[in-house]
Amino acid sequence: MARKASMAGDMFSSGILLLEMITRRRPTDEIFEDGLNLNQFAKLVLPERVMDIVDASLLQEVQNIDENVGNTRRSSRERRVSIKDSQSLKSMNDE
Repeated sequence: MARKASMAGDMFSSGILLLEMITRRRPTDEIFEDGLNLNQFAKLVLPERVMDIVDASLLQEVQNIDENVGNTRRSSRERRVSIKDSQSLKSMNDE
């Protein structure tokens, strides 16, 4: 029973794929029984408790990335300051 492809169907499928990535659950996961599916699972917690369904390892990965970006920014700032300081010292020595 083939159906005509539609933009609405594509959007729904993209949303389900996104939910799979965020929750790290598949629509066929054994948690989904008695008519509950991934889409309904997400709707139960949105928007107030969305972090309750986000996979903990994904949150850890995001936190690690944030820390690395912060360290890189601090390091860049420190290098800029030290370059400025060295230029100031050089100009003072040239005088």
